[in-house]
Amino acid sequence: MEERTRKRVVILGGGFAGVYTARALEQALSRRDDFAITLINRENHFVFQPLLAEVVSGSSGLLDVASPLRRLLPRTDVYVRDIEAIDLRQRTITTSPGFRPHASVLPFDYLVLALGSVTDMVIQGIFPWCFTPELYAARPEYIDSLADFVRGRPMPPVDAFLCQSQAVLGHDAREVLGAIRAPTQLTYGQHDLVTSTRFAAPLTAAIPGADVVVFENCAHAPIYEDVDGFNQRTLAFLRQHAG
Repeated sequence: MEERTRKRVVILGGGFAGVYTARALEQALSRRDDFAITLINRENHFVFQPLLAEVVSGSSGLLDVASPLRRLLPRTDVYVRDIEAIDLRQRTITTSPGFRPHASVLPFDYLVLALGSVTDMVIQGIFPWCFTPELYAARPEYIDSLADFVRGRPMPPVDAFLCQSQAVLGHDAREVLGAIRAPTQLTYGQHDLVTSTRFAAPLTAAIPGADVVVFENCAHAPIYEDVDGFNQRTLAFLRQHAG
């Protein structure tokens, strides 16, 4: 089908919302040739934020948490550009020039705004990795209260958050773990998919005398999912080593 007759869906943003929208559209429109999908993002890669903690611990590397957008989205046209203007009346997107002398203007028939914010990313992108589905189902009001807490806290702008993320990705603490001499307690959730218990062995081997506590029925954040149990185990550990 000729390009000018195809409906163009333009997605702004290459985070969780943008990438998963593009993937869903690729699947839904896989047998149709009357749609073209375009994604515009400042970076050419997608960072899987829930795995950043593994990078900090040294259990995963940079390539484990960052994936090229074009590899994730083989049926989507990916433009690595800054967005300069959105004209809803003319249905066009103006992007930064890149290597060209003039700005690029892309038409659209359908526009998806997935630029989001740090707060939205935390609630929609990180929360599901911190808590089990059972907690969402049994205590939705508690999840809502945690979301309200996040919304009420000051959040860094997106560019600052990205700088922080890059700093985390570039940090490797494995060589200094053996220098830790303070009593250390490592806590895991039994259903944690971010920093699972498979990382307990290398950490306990590197940190002298480290203790491991696994909280059953918890994901990545036992401190919020099993508040009483977490406090009891932590206070007992502190009392054991007090003085």
